[in-house]
Amino acid sequence: MSLKMDTKRILADSFCNLLEKKSLEDISVQNIVNDCGASRTTFYNHFLDKYDLMLWIYKEDMKNIWENFSENWDETNLEVLNYFKKKRVFYLNISQYAGQNSIQEEMRERLIGNAEEYFKERLNTIVLSEEIEHAIAVYSRNVIEEIFCWLKAPCPCSSKKLLKNISVCMPFILVQCLDELKLKRKAV
Repeated sequence: MSLKMDTKRILADSFCNLLEKKSLEDISVQNIVNDCGASRTTFYNHFLDKYDLMLWIYKEDMKNIWENFSENWDETNLEVLNYFKKKRVFYLNISQYAGQNSIQEEMRERLIGNAEEYFKERLNTIVLSEEIEHAIAVYSRNVIEEIFCWLKAPCPCSSKKLLKNISVCMPFILVQCLDELKLKRKAV
């Protein structure tokens, strides 16, 4: 790992530690650098603000999960849900921020992008139909909302149960595509 990545990770770890004790609103850049012994200059050499750091943590973690993407859609999504459950406090805390660079918006955009890429690759196409794109967008918004409701629940169901509940709500056109892909894989 490079020195730059080490520094980013150290700042991220401090930020996450502080989020265990304080709300996002109550954490300043000064708090973050004091926690890890860095300077404000160091922080600003790597991030624009605490929201930029917040999104970087999410993007890095998701990149690591999607790099190990399984051919099995459910397995990969279960891994994502287990990640959110493990980092529940972090996501509940940062979800309180709803302005520009909100985590919910970033998650929706990333889910839409990942789903579109998944379907394009599997359907061997460059462009998805308007209907499929719309179904992905609507479904993604609902999935993100459901994930945050799940995280907020005092006794959330298991990741497997949530995945099953989310899957049941998948638009029919997407279910058809996934079923066709399963049939093609079995035929090969």
